[in-house]
Amino acid sequence: MASEYRAFILLACLAIVPFPQTPVIGGDVEVVIEEDFEDGLPDGLGIVSQGSGRIEVVDDGSGNNRVLSLTQAEASQGAWAWFPQEFDLSEKRVEIEFDLFIGVGSSAVPADGASVIFQFDNDLQAFGNIGGDLGVGNLRGAAGSYEYISLGFDIWDNGAADRETRCDGRHGAQSTCDVEVIQNQAAPHLATPPAVGDPPDFISSAAVYGSPDLNVHTGEETFDTDDLVHVSIVFDGGVMRVRMGGGWTDLPQRGGEPVEEGVVLDYSTEALPSRPANIGFAGTTGGANAWQWIDNLVVREGPTRVTRAPEPPRVEGGINCASRRVNASDEIGLSFLADRPFGVELRREGNLEDGLLITSSSFGRVSTGADYSNTNTRPVDLSGIEGAGINTSRLFISDAWSTIGVEYQARVLPGRYDVNLFWSENFLEAVNHFGQGTKLYSVYLNDEKVLCNWSAAAAAGVGSGDPRTPCAAVLNKAVRRIFQVDVAAVAGEDYGHLRVLVDDLGGGNPPENAALNAFAFRRIGDATGESAGGELECIEKEPGAEPPGTLIEETFDGLVDGDCPPGMACNSVNFMPAVIGGRLRITDDAVRSGASSALYEETVNVCDYTLAAEFDLFLENPDGGGDPAAPGAEAADGAAFFLLEGSDTSALGLGGGNLGLPADRSGFAVEFDTWSNGDCCNEPSGFNTANKFTHVGIQASGVVSEINHVQYNPDFRPVSFGGTGWPDFFSPAGVHVRIEYDAGHVTVILDGTTAEGDAFGPEIVCEADLVPIFSPVATIGFCGGTGGRTQHTEVDNVFIDAARGNPAAANVASVALERVRELWRDSRGELYINCGGPLLSCSATQNPAPEMVGARFTGNRVVWIGDEEGGGGLLPAGNELFTVTPLPNRDGSNSGLQTALTDMGYWDARGTSPGVNDDDRIFHSERWADQEYEIPVENGEYEVTLYFANSYSGTAGTGRRFFHVLLEGDEQGGFEHCDLSNDLGVQGRPNPVFGFDNLYDPVGHAEMLYSPDPCNFAECDNNGVDVENDPDIDRIPAGLECGNAAASALRYSIAVNDGALNIALTEPDIAGGEPAAGDMNPKMSGISVRRTGDAPGGSTFVRGDANSDGSINLTDGVIPLLYLFSGGAPPACADSADANDSGNIEITDAIIIFSWLFTGGAAPEEPSPLSPGYTKAECGEDSTEDGIGCENPSPVCP
Repeated sequence: MASEYRAFILLACLAIVPFPQTPVIGGDVEVVIEEDFEDGLPDGLGIVSQGSGRIEVVDDGSGNNRVLSLTQAEASQGAWAWFPQEFDLSEKRVEIEFDLFIGVGSSAVPADGASVIFQFDNDLQAFGNIGGDLGVGNLRGAAGSYEYISLGFDIWDNGAADRETRCDGRHGAQSTCDVEVIQNQAAPHLATPPAVGDPPDFISSAAVYGSPDLNVHTGEETFDTDDLVHVSIVFDGGVMRVRMGGGWTDLPQRGGEPVEEGVVLDYSTEALPSRPANIGFAGTTGGANAWQWIDNLVVREGPTRVTRAPEPPRVEGGINCASRRVNASDEIGLSFLADRPFGVELRREGNLEDGLLITSSSFGRVSTGADYSNTNTRPVDLSGIEGAGINTSRLFISDAWSTIGVEYQARVLPGRYDVNLFWSENFLEAVNHFGQGTKLYSVYLNDEKVLCNWSAAAAAGVGSGDPRTPCAAVLNKAVRRIFQVDVAAVAGEDYGHLRVLVDDLGGGNPPENAALNAFAFRRIGDATGESAGGELECIEKEPGAEPPGTLIEETFDGLVDGDCPPGMACNSVNFMPAVIGGRLRITDDAVRSGASSALYEETVNVCDYTLAAEFDLFLENPDGGGDPAAPGAEAADGAAFFLLEGSDTSALGLGGGNLGLPADRSGFAVEFDTWSNGDCCNEPSGFNTANKFTHVGIQASGVVSEINHVQYNPDFRPVSFGGTGWPDFFSPAGVHVRIEYDAGHVTVILDGTTAEGDAFGPEIVCEADLVPIFSPVATIGFCGGTGGRTQHTEVDNVFIDAARGNPAAANVASVALERVRELWRDSRGELYINCGGPLLSCSATQNPAPEMVGARFTGNRVVWIGDEEGGGGLLPAGNELFTVTPLPNRDGSNSGLQTALTDMGYWDARGTSPGVNDDDRIFHSERWADQEYEIPVENGEYEVTLYFANSYSGTAGTGRRFFHVLLEGDEQGGFEHCDLSNDLGVQGRPNPVFGFDNLYDPVGHAEMLYSPDPCNFAECDNNGVDVENDPDIDRIPAGLECGNAAASALRYSIAVNDGALNIALTEPDIAGGEPAAGDMNPKMSGISVRRTGDAPGGSTFVRGDANSDGSINLTDGVIPLLYLFSGGAPPACADSADANDSGNIEITDAIIIFSWLFTGGAAPEEPSPLSPGYTKAECGEDSTEDGIGCENPSPVCP
């Protein structure tokens, strides 16, 4: 039976003149669905239930009106009703009207809500999450990758994720009333809706109308349709307009009023699929519940009334990516608009009922679905851009970045264009500890590659973007590249498209995520027909040579079951790869949540040679009875072949959909995946989806495929899924795989049998160009993963044609280590240790060092040797240059060797400590706990600098961490500390270390270094570090604490007489009366040692080299004779000329030298030469106190 409200609406639609301010509904549209549910459930209605949910037609409580009930006042209900009629939301106008009832149930507070949904796959059994996701979260089990659009009616407040509404708390502590657009979201209750509106109070409106539950009737129910909430929705040309009327603003007894119809929200949708859509309704509850129903549904469809037109074509323009408008015309001749999406609505003319003209942008960022922005608070060096000033600097405050690619497009007049691109690299990991750029880009202008495998950090540092160049890359320095490119007209049009794409080369994983700070273009003339020009730079490798032969050949026959194969290293979480029945099993059907990898110990050289790997791959799904698509026992997740730069055979990633792939490593992988993880990973199929087949993808340094086999050729699908055929990986015969690699180009070839029994291949199924591996050492492996579903994965008959790895080839690590040795032993006598961190080959130091405060200049670049071994080990660790030993604590316990990363983004010292510039990475790691370093040295005088910095929130204030510093066993003292008891009238706290000048407090020291008023709690510039607030209880936020996240250093002059320099840190001696620190563990970030003088007692020498020229010959015998008998000059080194160690220069010394040189006589006394061309090892001191010395030693002897 149609309701009175429906009759009113129908009459209104037939009226000649509509009511003022009321939109015309109907007109040229046709009714497709009209349903009042009086005859029960409509024919063809798809009904889905979860939990205790059900779809029912029930009486609304009035006794004379039937409605479609979505939930029935029970907990954990989820129910969906899908209408079979299809609608074209992308091209036509669709209007929806219905009455909505959401009322209290049996819980103290009603929950959760209802949705009207359009989904695009004609799936009348689709369902999503119940509870707060309102039936659309994870719709169709697609984790947000499935496209839908919904209007949700929410009555439960999910906390911070939900906005405040006028109904909050009105019907219970977590009650609300909200209407929200939900489009393509995996978990709406955790997301911010793209559009919201203020609806009537659903619960109050339902209370006035009356409940379907007769047991709660009071006799005051109206059952008047004017008291129901009436919803009207229009989809037209990408515009979604929602009007609501009827119902109440609150209960009448609380002053509520009837709600007049009006627009609740107006939303420009994301692009809607061109596929037909089905309308459905969902109602959900969780721990709390509600009555929810709809009635009087009308859905119409007709021609669109919306016209969209782009802006006129441009001839110039610019965009400041992810930021606001900037006019830098006076500096660099360019102006930049604020960032905006391409195709975004700019203005409207007309209205949605009579005709609407929408003008959209023809210049802006093209959405990839993974579009982000970043803000950089660091100052940027503009010296690389001529004319740049304050306005240009604003281009580098923010950047646009993406895990897929940063793309901008402009509609322009055809012609030749100048294109300016701007970067300033600020991501810390974009530069590695060898000073090489690791965040690489390939840049395309209209599909022409103008930059490839290019580092903005390297380009800013040395001009070339070659990522292989060590000590080249710098952060926070602007770089500009200018290109010229033709833009052709679109066929039949007077405009063309200029497209800029910065491609992500990391497979969605940092540091290779694409980024761009700004770009600008200007027409410079007609199109020339030439290729793109300008500052082109492609960092590519020449094709590799053919390998000498088969390096690895393994059939796994005759090996012991259960063992890791000889020559391989196996790694695991829950399942260890092992030989089973003459094959290598990577994943096991009986083991869930597994991750495994098996890597060959023999390395390969793909820098100079090509590689070809062949193997047979077998998949099996025993728990599904052999059927990979068995419901509830689908096969998952898959496996991969991979190649990693370096020789790490312990590499293993996460399980499940990550397939055990080691992430964020230079190299590539080819995956054979049986489970789809949605749109996160570019996966076209999986036995958990409608496309039930195995997919193949090529990946860079992560788990996201650069390309999959369906993208390469859409016909590569099983015949039953619309293709021409695809190998059945679950065939007992398996699939033969061949993978070829050449200078970054990866080719995958398959040979097998299709599910239909036809032969497939050998045929190329996938190809990709990736960042080449530049190292002559790489490691090959297989890996796999399982999650809640499992499978057997096995490989057999592995043949790899490759050249053996060449670890002896010069590389940045070996060159850096050689520089360490040169600096320490043969050149300046300097050693730098990065405590707790890796080798740093390009860090700056200042030598001689500045004073203890304020210096901001960068000194000579040196190499800091790595010191990373930790994990609590009790044995000494180190290398050829030093050892570090854990020391026992005062109570006899031993914390062992401990390291920690202390990076909080960018280290901000607000002024360098002695010897280190602001950006030095030694402050991004530390060694903590009681410890002692021993550095073998030649006896002499040394300058020793110890570097400290705090980043731990628990010790962010002064007096929270302090310890002893010992050099050569001597406890150092003279440390000053602030008295925190009185500070400008603000009550502080006692400083426990005040008065103990033998205990060092790094934060307190830094406070004195950088504070404008030490010990009086003056603020410093905000360093942006988010740690414990007000650590000194002095009302100064932690970011303004002068000593927090700031570097400090101690410098000493030390004499060493025992051949070893010892540096130790120990905790306070509480038993001896010293105070206890909040954290008792000492910590240190770096050590530098510089030889400043010889040991007391004189120079070293070799007897017989009278002229100190570094060799012994006839002249050395003549010099004493000339000195004695002809008035010649004295010997350069008297000790050397004193061949018999008599304490005098005499004729006998000449005779000894001649006799040793020419007649085989005895050598001079110690330190004696072993040969005339003696070495440093033969040098020594004079053991006799004879009154003569060595004023001018030989250059061979220190």
